[in-house]
Amino acid sequence: MPSGGGSGISGGGESSSVAADYRLRWLLIERSWCGGFAERTESAFSKIAERIELEASVILKEQERHILHETYKETTGCRSRKGPRHGYLAKYPTRSQLMNERIEEQARASALAAAAQQKNSEMQAEVEKLKEKLTIQAAKRESDKEKIQQLQHQLESTSSKIREELRQEFFSLIKQHNQAPPLTVPDSVLLSKQKSIQPSRLTRSANRSLFPNDKDSNETVTFITSQTLQCRKKGGKEDQP
Repeated sequence: MPSGGGSGISGGGESSSVAADYRLRWLLIERSWCGGFAERTESAFSKIAERIELEASVILKEQERHILHETYKETTGCRSRKGPRHGYLAKYPTRSQLMNERIEEQARASALAAAAQQKNSEMQAEVEKLKEKLTIQAAKRESDKEKIQQLQHQLESTSSKIREELRQEFFSLIKQHNQAPPLTVPDSVLLSKQKSIQPSRLTRSANRSLFPNDKDSNETVTFITSQTLQCRKKGGKEDQP
């Protein structure tokens, strides 16, 4: 893009509008602050108009602010590093705007607080539900534990009763076995004397030696036991010298 003095480039309608805007700005500056610098302000305005006409038709706002600031510094000799619309050119919000901003900020804060409170209440409700569930589960566990203990006690008592019954039955069987009479084996000899059967000489002599008092009754039945034989044997031994 060309720049400099003599050869000018027409910026079109848009450049002229920008130039008119800059004229209005500098007129306001001249009226408010630069009343004693009318000539210098006019020369600054002319330089701005020339630069705008020399530059391209489309200029960014940052470039416009930079050009305005540099031209103002060259014309007035100001050493400020702030660009335009700072300081006396800045637009400060009014009281109503500040009040509206505060109201909006309070409304946003209230909405956020209400949302946070609602979420907190929901979380608290969930926590209470969980606590209630835990309490119910703990009570159920305790009841189950008590039931298990009762069943264990019942089982122990039943098993002890069964053991005692078996023990008593075993002792009663042992007692009955001890009290029962022993089985006797018939070790006696039945000797019958019948008239039809005549005893031999040896039998008669044995009977006379064993039963000296029994001489007449041939039909009597005499039992000879092992004890009788032992007594007889002992008596015979004692009779011997």
